[in-house]
Amino acid sequence: MKDIFAHREGNFIKVMMTEPNKADVIFFAKDIRGALVWPTIESPGYYCIVAQRTQLNQRAKLPLVLLTEFQATMPKQLFHQIKKDAKKYACGQFYNQVKKENADLRELFYEFCRYQRIINIELLNPPLVGKLHIGAALIIEWITDKALDLTQASILLNQVRMMEVPDLQHKPEEAFFAINALQMLIVSLEKEPWIAPPNFGMDQGAAARSREKADPGGWT
Repeated sequence: MKDIFAHREGNFIKVMMTEPNKADVIFFAKDIRGALVWPTIESPGYYCIVAQRTQLNQRAKLPLVLLTEFQATMPKQLFHQIKKDAKKYACGQFYNQVKKENADLRELFYEFCRYQRIINIELLNPPLVGKLHIGAALIIEWITDKALDLTQASILLNQVRMMEVPDLQHKPEEAFFAINALQMLIVSLEKEPWIAPPNFGMDQGAAARSREKADPGGWT
């Protein structure tokens, strides 16, 4: 079974892939980021984490490599797994659409981080919120340009293979929750290049949230 983990020292990021009876694969990443979508009545919560390679491919793109993904119906399950994967894959930034109806979930997530003393995870608002059809078109472009490396057994790859343009007309964010997460990452790259933070996830907001240990309630 393939195992993947990453190591970050400032702007220096190394990704290692190990598999029994095979030589280790090591590559350097420009940055590692994730994208998170919340569970709804019709779809589970989901996040994926990708690394962007430092070497341009033949289409002048820095390819993205899927490192991991996870889905769950309950926010608490997502919170705990994000905590583990953020550490394993050196990922401190997750794109997550800011919507009024999800404000309570974002607050619960930050309360979880505060209780767990997690100071290296922040949620970023992606560009083009609510325009999945544009993000999906960009995904197709990146696939055509051979700039997406997706695990064969992934939820994300299955949804990419199934996606048809007419499918994007009825609640596409729920029907294609994994694609919704991926398009946040690609749209963010199309807007501006990723730059690895000098200190892994150490922003002032996160530091402030860590000063007091929150009441665990039923979410931690």
